[in-house]
Amino acid sequence: MNNLKILRKEIDRIDNEILDLLSRRLKIVKNISTVKKKSDKQIFDQFREDEVKKNWFSKAELLDMESRNILRILDEVLKMSKETQLKMIK
Repeated sequence: MNNLKILRKEIDRIDNEILDLLSRRLKIVKNISTVKKKSDKQIFDQFREDEVKKNWFSKAELLDMESRNILRILDEVLKMSKETQLKMIK
């Protein structure tokens, strides 16, 4: 097997891990939406979102990753989370 195939297999493995983690995250988001609904809390929590962003940016900095790229990914993850919560509350 050549190096390109080996590297691509590793990328595929990592992509599967990312999808598994996103799936786990969304399951937790669904549980959060249930708790929010029972306690009459809003979907959007600016304080929590800021906290998540701070955590992501701190970790990204430690990993020497560009914050603008991390922001694009995080924005989509947060958007997906909010959409999931909205569906659960309806």
